[in-house]
Amino acid sequence: MDFNVQTPVDYEAAQLEFPHATKAKLALKDKVTVPTALQNHLLGNSLFQVAGVQWDAHRVLKHGVFILVRRGDDCGHAEAGCIDHVWEARQRSRRSFWVCYTEFSRGRVDDYYQMRTITKTMEITATMNVQHNCHLSNCQVDYTGRVRVEREESEENNATVTHLDSSEFVVNSAELPGSAVLRNWAAVPQRESDVQHLLPMLYEGLSRWHEGGGQNAPEPISVIDPELV
Repeated sequence: MDFNVQTPVDYEAAQLEFPHATKAKLALKDKVTVPTALQNHLLGNSLFQVAGVQWDAHRVLKHGVFILVRRGDDCGHAEAGCIDHVWEARQRSRRSFWVCYTEFSRGRVDDYYQMRTITKTMEITATMNVQHNCHLSNCQVDYTGRVRVEREESEENNATVTHLDSSEFVVNSAELPGSAVLRNWAAVPQRESDVQHLLPMLYEGLSRWHEGGGQNAPEPISVIDPELV
């Protein structure tokens, strides 16, 4: 979950805008390294862990706070979670806040308390490789100076993308074949591909494999596809 914030000129005025980072100092015991997934997700941003984010005049997002996150689907589903840590991402004059949280499953209504129960979920099914939807957001390509590549400063003038928002993303389709769960979740319509021109090459390879013999050699083409004989 993220919130986009324009960087104001006056720091005191910033405290009147929501959301913004709280003035509280981050406790040493709460400091963690930047999650790799978040770092890869926000390439080109500088990430700073903050003690909390003032969401509105009365509510603060910080470690240990339970939140309800609205799903980005047509059904408007929401999920409960407990915040692990909060990050501020900076890229030039743009700022956004990111919350890392542990998901909780929605349970039954407790007989004693007559309240809805939630339980820390163990049902992580897959990771997702996502990228920013630059086409939708009309992100610009700029030529900058040095950038960090593989933790090293480059020496060349590099073309980098300036993302104009931090809320629109697409799931990398190249990852979909690796997980049936993720593929079913993404439900990307599959177009039929014409592979007829590839069949001769396929059959030639199978024939040579058959002629070479071996324990794993395939059946002859006459068995695999009798119509070709």
